[in-house]
Formats: sequence, structure tokens, C-alpha cells
Amino acid sequence: MNDLRINKNKLVVVFFILPLFYFTQNTFITELENINTDIKADPSVSKTISYFYENSIYFLNPDYNDGKELLIYSYNLSFDKVKRNIRIKNTKVIYKLFSQRIFSFAIQNDLLIILTDPSIFIFKIEGDYAKNLKVIKNQKAAFNKIKLLNNNEFLLYVYYNFHPMDAPIKHVWAKFNTDKLVIENMVEHNDEEAVYSHMINEWVSTYKGVIAHSSTLKYNIQFFNSKFEAIDSITSNKLDNNKKLLPFIPTTVSSKEDIRELMKKDDSLLTRIQKIFLLDSSTLMVMLKLPKTRDCEFDLWKKKENKWHFYKTEKLETFYKTNQAYNNSNNKLNALYGNSNAVCIGKNQMIYVIYTPFINDIITDDFNLNKDYNEKINKMIREDKTYYGLRKIKILH
Repeated sequence: MNDLRINKNKLVVVFFILPLFYFTQNTFITELENINTDIKADPSVSKTISYFYENSIYFLNPDYNDGKELLIYSYNLSFDKVKRNIRIKNTKVIYKLFSQRIFSFAIQNDLLIILTDPSIFIFKIEGDYAKNLKVIKNQKAAFNKIKLLNNNEFLLYVYYNFHPMDAPIKHVWAKFNTDKLVIENMVEHNDEEAVYSHMINEWVSTYKGVIAHSSTLKYNIQFFNSKFEAIDSITSNKLDNNKKLLPFIPTTVSSKEDIRELMKKDDSLLTRIQKIFLLDSSTLMVMLKLPKTRDCEFDLWKKKENKWHFYKTEKLETFYKTNQAYNNSNNKLNALYGNSNAVCIGKNQMIYVIYTPFINDIITDDFNLNKDYNEKINKMIREDKTYYGLRKIKILH
């Protein structure tokens, strides 16, 4: 997803690639609600990251702070209101946090862990504030994702096609021990598909001690326990056609021009696994990017009698169609597309998405991009009424 920067004085809004799509009525993905959180969002916000903990969604803008205080918002799903915000004051010990992009964060009990490029920051939450406990260098593996494993362990993960001068190891797993506040069990993994890490991806998902990890070119999802031991897998021949196309795809990239060329070929030729969602111990959803379109395909897998079974697939369009009618029955938004929205998996196979700016579902007999979308966004900006929205998505089967 391209970054979107909006200047309040120059209301030029370009929404060619929007995280929207039309759900057919027989889809297994159903949006239950589209809610205005009433939490103000700066119009320049281009990305939001989040974490689900104890029925609350914590989220922040990873690119912005005022240099004095970092604010993590909290939205409580039980009461449909802000439960508490967590504030971090800038100090001489953690000043680097305020000059770095935040990759990922997690909360467990009164512990807050934040990942940036050079450092991992560990805080203790006391009331509305988080006080620093420890700072760990994040340079050896440059972890950029943190996922819950169990009560006292998180998965630290990175899979990125670093330039050799930046980081020599491209695909690494480790565990963060919340009792000892240390990184343990660092393991290198196969990085043969590293060039595709330049594109949007979410190839790892966890649920109660189980790690699901996906290939992207091959339809191969491996499952691991908290000791990083392989315990199960899903395979399919659905992506076998990629083998014929790989000779036309660059295998190495060393410049921005190489990345652009790779993306161009990837967009036009390949069907790949883009994201996976381990919804519980027996339900996995796979999201595939398709060639020559920004439409997405979702596969649902169910585990029964100790075996994974393919359940259903659904192809979903990515954007409202010009001149088409939209009402309450067909007006659904694919907030799972791209990487600008904050997606987190909650309880009972619910997916929650924080996005900005909030906009009511569009009801029209003849959709027009400028009239029905862009002009509404511009009006919000002029009136300083841009807020974070929350979409509640339920997986049905």
C-alpha cells in the first residue's frame, strides 16, 4: 500500500489503491460492524499497528510522536470506548525510541515490549504510564515482529531481504522470555524466498503455542510448537503454475530499481500467498495475491480428526466499481488488504481492524470515486474531523 500524505492546506487526495472490496453474499468473511472510535487521527497517518490483549485493541502510529511523549491508544471492545491510553515520556535512556520507526509491539500483564530497528525496549506499565525496564540491542537479527507464544514467551521474527551491509541474516526466529527479559533460542531459517519480502506480507501467525509459517511461491504452510519443532503442515498444488513463470522473475535484487522490476513482474505473473491468519488451533485462513489485479483470494482450512481439510475459497474484489450500486447488503470493505491498517486476531475467530480515516459505509445507486469518497475525505480534513475507525470481521463456517 502506498503511503498517503495529506496536507491540510492542499486537499489533494489520491485514492487509486484503496483497501476496499465487495463481498459476495455467500462469502465466509462477514463484516459485522464499522465503528467510529471517536479517537482523533492526524490526516497524515499512513500506517497503524496494533496488538490485541484482554479484549482491548492497543494501537499507534509508528511514524509519529511529538518528541516528548509517545501515546499508545486503547479501545475496549467490551464497553465500546477507550479503556486507557499508555503514555511513554522521553528520557535520556530511551531517547532513541523517539527517533526510530516502531515495527511492532506487544503487551502482556504489565509488560510492554516495543521493537525498533536498533533496539528492543521493555517497559513496565504503571497506570497510564510505561516506565523503562531495559533496552536490548536489535542489531544481530533486526527482529521486526513480535507474536505471543504462551504466558511467558513471545516469538521474535524477521524475514527480510537485507542488503549484506545492513544485516547478513535474513530469516531468524527467537523467543523473548518475559520472566528473565532476555532473548533466547535464536534460530536461522531458510531464506530462499527473501526477495518477496520487499512486498506486502504476513507469513507468520501464532495461536496458544503454535506457530504457522507460510511459503509464498509454494502453497506450503508449516506448523511448529513453541520449541520451534515442526508438528504439522498444509500443502496444495494450487500454486504449481509458478514454477513455469520463475525463469522470468529476478532472483536477486540489489537496488531500488531491481525491486521495482521485481514488483512489476510479480504483479503481472505470479499468484502468491500474501498473508495467513491462524484463527484458532483448527482454523487457518490464507490470503493470496493474484496476477494482473489487486483482487484477493481467500482460502479457509479446517482441521478435523487431526488432519487439515480445505473448506472453501472466495475471490474478493478490491474496490468499489464505478457506476455500481451499493447498499447495506453488499457494502463490505476489505480492510485486510495492504499494510496500512492495523489487523489483529481476537477471540472466537474475530478479526479487528483499526483504520483511518473513519468513513461510514457508502450507500449509492451509482458509485463515483470523487463524489462518494474523495470529497467526503476532504471535508473531514477541512473540518478537522478525521478519526480512527474499527471494523469487526467474523469468519463464518
